[in-house]
Amino acid sequence: MDFYFNEIVIFLVIFIVYTNGQGPDCTGQVLGEPNPTTTGTTTGPNTDRSYVMRGASMKVPCCGVISEWRFATAAAGDLSAQVLRQDAGNSYTVMGENIYTGAVAGTATRYSIGTSAQVSVEQNFEIGWHSSATDAVALETNAAYTMGAVNFAGKTAEGGTVALPNTLVNGERWMFGAVLTSTTKTISSTSAAATVVHSLTPTDDNPDDIAALTVTLSPASTMFDLVGNDYTVFYDPTPGAALNYDLIPLYSLFIVCNDGQSDSAVKELQISITPNEPPVPDIPAKITVSAATTNAGDLVHTVTATDPENDKMNFTMDCGGCPFIMLKNGEIHATENLNSHRTSPYVATINVTDPYNNVGPTSMTIEIIDINTPPTLVQPTEVLPDYDQISVAEHTDEGDPNPVGTVTSVFTASGSDADGDPLVYEMEFVNGQGEQLYDFDPDKLSRQGLLTTYVNIRTFDGREYSEYRQLEITVTDVNETPTFNQSSPLTLECPLFDVTDEDNYDTRQYDIDCGGIGYFHIPGTTKLTWAAFDVVTCTITVYDKEGLSATTTLEITIHEEDDNPPVLDKTAYTYSITNDTTAGAMFGNVDATDIDRVRH
Repeated sequence: MDFYFNEIVIFLVIFIVYTNGQGPDCTGQVLGEPNPTTTGTTTGPNTDRSYVMRGASMKVPCCGVISEWRFATAAAGDLSAQVLRQDAGNSYTVMGENIYTGAVAGTATRYSIGTSAQVSVEQNFEIGWHSSATDAVALETNAAYTMGAVNFAGKTAEGGTVALPNTLVNGERWMFGAVLTSTTKTISSTSAAATVVHSLTPTDDNPDDIAALTVTLSPASTMFDLVGNDYTVFYDPTPGAALNYDLIPLYSLFIVCNDGQSDSAVKELQISITPNEPPVPDIPAKITVSAATTNAGDLVHTVTATDPENDKMNFTMDCGGCPFIMLKNGEIHATENLNSHRTSPYVATINVTDPYNNVGPTSMTIEIIDINTPPTLVQPTEVLPDYDQISVAEHTDEGDPNPVGTVTSVFTASGSDADGDPLVYEMEFVNGQGEQLYDFDPDKLSRQGLLTTYVNIRTFDGREYSEYRQLEITVTDVNETPTFNQSSPLTLECPLFDVTDEDNYDTRQYDIDCGGIGYFHIPGTTKLTWAAFDVVTCTITVYDKEGLSATTTLEITIHEEDDNPPVLDKTAYTYSITNDTTAGAMFGNVDATDIDRVRH
């Protein structure tokens, strides 16, 4: 009865639960002479001898099988290619063999072995051969070779033991080699329970026994189990156990098949534990972020990584107070609007983890470009709470020249920008006071009216504002000329003058000039005194306290008032008349005067 592990061949072993070393994948490696040739060779000197190559370079480096033997024969005969294991000291056990019959002298042979006949090997096993007659394997004397061949009489059967000589012979190049094929199965240290490691293929010389075949692990494993019905080896850890590459990188399972009649030979299945591969991040040395266009929440970069096992990865970043945050998926977002940000660069340290590994910290520089320098006001010059003061004459027409600031405005704001950005200016009136008196077009004040106004001014460079500075605009008084509201000439009888003065707080004084006629005066009121003229034309002048004046003409018409008695020219009159004076005859004259213009 035979059975196979697909390509795994039966061999007898001592039970080893696990080893602390992991054999490399040696598939395709040739142990011994890779290209045997008869050129320059001779026949060995012995007959019916066995040879084992014991040099350090001749030891099997892995677990696997011999898939091909290579040899050149200098003599005809049968050749038994053998695998030996050192047990203790010089004691060796023959673990398996392949027999090549009818070797022809002077030929080079590559003897491929079918799966069922392949001899299993482990690390440090050694290879050798036995010639049925004269030494069949060709030999070249070459001091460069250290195969360490030893020989002994006769042939040891498969499974038998033999004591080999202690003296290793070097300087001989035997045209003999073996092609190795690794049979070690691998499983990741992070594999889930029930992960299938390998499927077996048992066979039996008696086909009727197949249905009754049972396959078992002997001894049982704490990490792996075998399903007898479908002959599948799978990962089945006991509670609390887990694969750990650092502790046990290689397990050896020993499998026995039984057909109800007898056990098969024990076969070994080696399982190599591969550590979980860490993520491979793609982290650039530097990224740049524009302060001019980056707002809070914007995605600025995504760090990526690959994981050989497709494990879920987590990304973290520390950048010492930088305005960025990394999400678990590797996205880096801005945490603030960078328009006013001044600091750069930042050195971020990034870690990428899967459930089993951490990669990092890896440094990445984040450079913020397009950093803006905010504008600075030059005019006004004072910084709050202080303020600049200017004055404007009242009644200044809108846009009229004024000596303060420039020749075309009340005030001209000015500023500077280190980046050379063009500047515009803005103003706001404190509590809205004076807003109707001034405009800002775009950086010059004009005004009209009488008011003290406070204006906050700042400049803008397209990205940021300067600080506010304050300007106090005080309107200075301009003395206005008083005006008469009545049409000239005035024709009032005892008139009251209607005079307007823009300076409501101003005082007025009047003067009258009637062309030298001194019968009229204005004593601090606007009433006239009588004189003996029918019509008098006068010039009336009004003065304010600063001496500004206005004039008008006043025509005064005098209306007589009979307020004086007449006066006779004599106190007594005496006349003599005759008695025959006719009635109506004048006999005397009486004269009288009246200071009133109208005689009565």
